[in-house]
Amino acid sequence: MPPAASLIVAAEKSFTNIYPIWAGGGATLATKLNLFWQQLIKAPDVFPETNINNHPISNWCTLIAAVTDQISSALVVSFGQFATAQQYVYRVCYVGNSLHTANLITLAQTNALLAAYNAAFT
Repeated sequence: MPPAASLIVAAEKSFTNIYPIWAGGGATLATKLNLFWQQLIKAPDVFPETNINNHPISNWCTLIAAVTDQISSALVVSFGQFATAQQYVYRVCYVGNSLHTANLITLAQTNALLAAYNAAFT
């Protein structure tokens, strides 16, 4: 799959890109989800907690981390769990695009979110 050129494209393609990962097995999906959210949260200079405009991104990453934890411990990942994870990825990409359009996050932050998406899901 080619990398997404923008966050809106990433959001639109999230189902298409994540579905084959889920179909390949839940452990793989959990690994990819962890890669995605950890790139954003564990690098404190990307979305520091001290900036209030970063909170929507970090809040969605927290939800992704929680669903990833559920997926990691499941013997079989249900379609519902997949759909929840996919929706969270869709929403964090969409809100990232909206925050950037409103000049509430920087271009560097937008690019970091897009790079994390592309690294994990394309």
